[in-house]
Amino acid sequence: MTLCLCLLALASAKVYFAEEFDKTWRSRWVESATQQTNISLGRFGWDAGRYYADWEMSMGLKLTEDKKNYIISAKLPEEFDNEKKPLIFSYTVKCESDPGPTGLYMRLYSENLDQTNLSSADPFEIEFGPEYEGIVGAHLHFSIRSNGTLYHLKESFHLPKDEFTHMYTMILRPDCTYEVRVDDEMKLNGRIQDDFPGILPPKEIPDPAAVKPSDWVDNPEIPDPTYVKPENWDDRQTIPDPKRATKPPTWDSDPRNKGKEWKQPEIFNPNYMGLWRQRYIPNPEYKGDWVAPNITNPDFDRILQSTYRHKINVIGLDVFALKAGPIFDNVFLGDDWFEWRDFASKTFIDIKSKEKEAYERLENEIYPEIGANLRTRLKRKEREISQKLTEKEKREEEEKKKKEEELKKKAEEAENFPDVDEL
Repeated sequence: MTLCLCLLALASAKVYFAEEFDKTWRSRWVESATQQTNISLGRFGWDAGRYYADWEMSMGLKLTEDKKNYIISAKLPEEFDNEKKPLIFSYTVKCESDPGPTGLYMRLYSENLDQTNLSSADPFEIEFGPEYEGIVGAHLHFSIRSNGTLYHLKESFHLPKDEFTHMYTMILRPDCTYEVRVDDEMKLNGRIQDDFPGILPPKEIPDPAAVKPSDWVDNPEIPDPTYVKPENWDDRQTIPDPKRATKPPTWDSDPRNKGKEWKQPEIFNPNYMGLWRQRYIPNPEYKGDWVAPNITNPDFDRILQSTYRHKINVIGLDVFALKAGPIFDNVFLGDDWFEWRDFASKTFIDIKSKEKEAYERLENEIYPEIGANLRTRLKRKEREISQKLTEKEKREEEEKKKKEEELKKKAEEAENFPDVDEL
């Protein structure tokens, strides 16, 4: 029985898209011709970079111009609906030089888009990949669209930022969990509803059909029936002036009073006792605030499924490159771990060490001066990053000490304040 299930799983495993960017790549990818802003579209190149593990396998999609928008997409041979199966997506990026502040992520689209007019305004299902922040470093960007709204991963982490190729992989599973891997190392693993705030509604909601009972008493206090306003309580602030009880004889003849009605002037009431206030007591019939009973949210299961289930038709790239140079390669979309593992091993995992060897050979043997400059520049960046992080930690520590001192001071003041009995 177990063998049959395994064979069935293997038979259903499928690779929906696997792109290694060979010389026929333009037959599968369509560049957008739509310029959305005053920033012109950049030209895509086909290159392996200055150093590589294997020239043919390392050829990828290169951003060739500074300060340009790059928009390109590829249509899947058939729609990928990951109902009751995982969605596995991965690709590699290589930055031989600092790309500057930019997001080098890719997008998965559900609709059959007009690829020649693809723009940033077109809705996508998933956006995933590294986001570079200048000399500070890079972090992971991961967004999922659910029911028309985009939700973002609440906690990211720092990514490697160097001259080498790195693989970024994300997995969505039918049990509404996810996983993020960088260079075949798991970095995040959890439940979508926990790490993408707001993506799921509550499991239970107040019953919209429920009505508060007519005899429900929700007034916590009532007037004290034994506390009655005295009959002699005078709460008039002013009274008519007894010395000016009659209208002056010249009132009607004065032109300033034409059309006006004479009113007796008022003075402050010498017997004024203030505003009488009713005293209240706890209501013996009080039942508390009425709350509608909860029922199961009828939309919960549907929305729960939509958090992991996506129908993918197009894979795209929409990037503003401050600096040219990044190379995208080895794009994979499928539903089986072993298929992804085979693809990742062949295109990246098994050969990544050779890329470093090629880099070191280029640095030390072919271009020693360039290599020395690269090392100097890297060390300078490391010092700058370390200094920025140290300053940030120092500021946070100072703020923490300041808050602790304020709390300590308030606690001491509270201890020194005399008790009511002592007063």
